[in-house]
Amino acid sequence: MVGAYNGFGGLAAALEGIGLYLDPEATNFVRAGEIIMPQTSSMLWVQAIAMILSIVIGCMTFTGSIVAVLKLHGTIASKPRVIPHRSIFTLVMVVGIIVLSIFAFQGGDRTWNQRQEGLAFIVLVAVLSSVWGFVAVMAIGGGDMPVSISFLNSLSGFSTSCAGFMLVNKALVVAGAFVGCSGIILTLVMCRAMNRSISNVLIGGFGDGATKGPKKEKKKAEGSVKEVTSEDVADILTDAKSVIIVPGYGMAVAKAQHAIASMTTTLRARGINVRFAIHPVAGRLPGHMNGM
Repeated sequence: MVGAYNGFGGLAAALEGIGLYLDPEATNFVRAGEIIMPQTSSMLWVQAIAMILSIVIGCMTFTGSIVAVLKLHGTIASKPRVIPHRSIFTLVMVVGIIVLSIFAFQGGDRTWNQRQEGLAFIVLVAVLSSVWGFVAVMAIGGGDMPVSISFLNSLSGFSTSCAGFMLVNKALVVAGAFVGCSGIILTLVMCRAMNRSISNVLIGGFGDGATKGPKKEKKKAEGSVKEVTSEDVADILTDAKSVIIVPGYGMAVAKAQHAIASMTTTLRARGINVRFAIHPVAGRLPGHMNGM
């Protein structure tokens, strides 16, 4: 649910950007339906940059969030899927978006509210950004989705802030900045808890399942494995005086929130002390703790 909210927030910001490009009065300051004054060239450039950022970040957030939702729902396999030469692909995406953005405002009679070539370039920017967001999140494994969703939440905030600059709306600028900065802080905290760096997320290398540097030797498993049945688990829980449950990604995938809540109620009714240990990352998977 949180991932879907992020995605549609980004989509709204992107649509606002496209709508502003098609606005006949986009080059003027308009208040209450009246033109106050035309914008200067520098003002229009700032507005154009904010508009492009709103479209790019918004489209990336939308497609990335949809992929995250589908992975968490089980519709798409949670295994990371990395395209070959992804670094080159990312570079091509960035260059293509910049070039198409410039073409949308430069050359011939292309300017604001140009509904032929200009609009085509803007739509291509939105398409490339959507593909980029899709590819980036597909490369992230299901177990890493908490960090991914936190980062996408941050992007949705920044896209809203860009929309605020674009529409000269202080409320959108401030609200988007709050969401974006708080999302980045949470992402940093979660990355630190997982011994990962934020650069892995930003450059699209997050979730590969591979690490840089020389390969380390795999540690041999020590000790013996003890298999238990569901009946054994029930006996262990009912005989225990204190139980600590650590919710994680597996609980979310199994949709076991309500079953765990019911089990907790039953155990506490028997006088057993049941507590929850919340991991900085696994326990923050948006939505799955609400059932508790």
